[in-house]
Amino acid sequence: MENTSCKLHLYLHSGIPVLTLEGEWNEGIQQQLAEAINYLLLTAHFEVVINLAKAHRLPLLDLAWWHAFETLGERLAAHYGRLEVVGNREHVRIASALRRQRLQWALTEEEAICHLRGRSQCGQSVVVRAHLMTPDNERGLQPV
Repeated sequence: MENTSCKLHLYLHSGIPVLTLEGEWNEGIQQQLAEAINYLLLTAHFEVVINLAKAHRLPLLDLAWWHAFETLGERLAAHYGRLEVVGNREHVRIASALRRQRLQWALTEEEAICHLRGRSQCGQSVVVRAHLMTPDNERGLQPV
């Protein structure tokens, strides 16, 4: 399934996988996120960052959407992992208003990495842009 309005990128930031969404949100991207988390679990990556800062038209008031994100976090937690979500101030404000504290939120990727590493302050971090997964028109993202 080709997804033209929202793109999903996977790269490593200080050794932690980051899934970044760019563009306008649609239903297909939720399935691609779930597939990407499955792939990361299979490859023993249990701490993951999802960056929503560049995504537009997120269904922030849809409780099913929040539940889907919480489910991704629960799947990682089942392996003693954690999910950190990067968003803008509006995302964090709405999450707090809806009492969606089961997700850890950060305003930047660096902040999310610091949370996962257990640090209160971060120095320089390293972003490794590697093609860990490639788009497949029929099945979403596939390992390289």
